[in-house]
Amino acid sequence: MNSVFEDDEKQTHTRRVDSIIRALQRFRNCLLAIINAWETFSATHMFYFDADENKRELWGGYKAKILDQIAKLISLKRNTLDPKLDLYRGIHAGVRGSLLRMSDKAHMIDSWAPLLV
Repeated sequence: MNSVFEDDEKQTHTRRVDSIIRALQRFRNCLLAIINAWETFSATHMFYFDADENKRELWGGYKAKILDQIAKLISLKRNTLDPKLDLYRGIHAGVRGSLLRMSDKAHMIDSWAPLLV
């Protein structure tokens, strides 16, 4: 193998990159589900926690901590997971491209072989 982006006959790199992409997508989708669940809950049920004036301050502190953690999850998704996913998709395209080039070379050799005999 001449380059990191070239694969072997067993497609070791392709399989590895595929599994990394699937894991990142799964993790990213889980984060999105958590973020969406919080946004839905906050929009539809948070008023119950604000209704009791005696506990509003207590719940407000909890809500602020949750909002801070949700912001960190959004940042993780946007600043880390999305770029990594794009990076590995690019690597995947490079590995698949090297497989196509190897296939084209093999096809050219096969098509010229009868002429060389």
